[in-house]
Amino acid sequence: AFRSNASEVYLMNVSKASSGKYKCEVLAEYPSFEKASESVTMDVIAVPSGPPLVQSSRRPAMYSPGEILRINCTSPGAKHVTLVWYINGVKIQPQPPTLPAVHHHGSNSTPVTQKNIKYSGRFPDLLSVLQMQLKFSHFKDGTMHISCVAVLYQVYSKSTELHIRQFESHKTVAPPFLKLYGAAQSPSQSPVPAALILITLYILIY
Repeated sequence: AFRSNASEVYLMNVSKASSGKYKCEVLAEYPSFEKASESVTMDVIAVPSGPPLVQSSRRPAMYSPGEILRINCTSPGAKHVTLVWYINGVKIQPQPPTLPAVHHHGSNSTPVTQKNIKYSGRFPDLLSVLQMQLKFSHFKDGTMHISCVAVLYQVYSKSTELHIRQFESHKTVAPPFLKLYGAAQSPSQSPVPAALILITLYILIY
């Protein structure tokens, strides 16, 4: 114990073995010798070694509305960690992975699957996969903000954000072209002299 006193106990270098029930007991002096005690359970937990890693199946992360978006979020190994998704600041309520991978407009339910993957340490890493069909409403000013938050009870929370840009195909614009308007001249009409046409053009230009 370090810096312990009559009301507080400080423990150093705690481990999982330090978890358990801790009891504080007060005993009165002679002649009553009355006794009172209170106990509390303490759990020692290991937090992830770093923030979650968010990766898109496409680099750079540019998508068009109507396409299927697939994002992976991996948290370093730690027990009891939960991964939570946010889209444009709105928390996503996961659906069972058996449902179609389509995000319905007006609903925050999106297919999300979570599973443990290869070991990187004492505990397996946690992988969460978000898959959804994109809509125009997902993009705010051409950008979609996706966050993955690793949560461990009330003692740990780390997030990583990924920006999805809206891909816009560039349309080819046809060059301007000249159209000539006028009625066909009948054979009975006398042709206009070429010199008169040239004089008229000269006056219009100058």
